[in-house]
Amino acid sequence: MGVGIEVVKADIKVLGHMAEESKGKVEFEYDYFLWGCEYYLEHGKMISDEGAENCVITMLLLKILHQLLIKHN
Repeated sequence: MGVGIEVVKADIKVLGHMAEESKGKVEFEYDYFLWGCEYYLEHGKMISDEGAENCVITMLLLKILHQLLIKHN
């Protein structure tokens, strides 16, 4: 079981509210990846090669950001 599109939409709504409440101190950008069961049925794999590469890059950036936040708090 994965995270459905309706959960992602709700998450983005919450993050948008957090950004508004921060009065410009926090903002979010979103990348949308087309993968999952529907993608698999059409292409025979769960994620495109480009999507997998983007996922690895995103995870590395999050790890770096996490380490920076730990150092500065």
